[in-house]
Amino acid sequence: AAEARAAVAAAKQAEPAEASTGPKTTGTQTMYRESEAQTLPYTPDYVIPKGANPEPEILSLANLRHGKGLPLTMEEVEVVERARFKKKFLASLPPITDEASFALRKRMMEEQELREYR
Repeated sequence: AAEARAAVAAAKQAEPAEASTGPKTTGTQTMYRESEAQTLPYTPDYVIPKGANPEPEILSLANLRHGKGLPLTMEEVEVVERARFKKKFLASLPPITDEASFALRKRMMEEQELREYR
């Protein structure tokens, strides 16, 4: 091992010294790929102004994150469309004021659930 070190040292001394003519480039290598070091994009908190709709439609997308639903695919678009339809449907249901309106509301909801299930 000592002979090998001596041979390497002798070889280095025999090499001509390079003149430093410009900047030197060095590189580093890490254990991680760039994609593994990437953080989630910034997602700011939201504030609903006074007088505005207390449940804006955009909040139905609040659970989506980069890599988990974002960027949107057709599947997420369909989820948004179903949420819009359900909101309109619930708003169209009759209020529960008596036994007859309760029965009508229940029947309408059961029919809608069957349509969604199919």
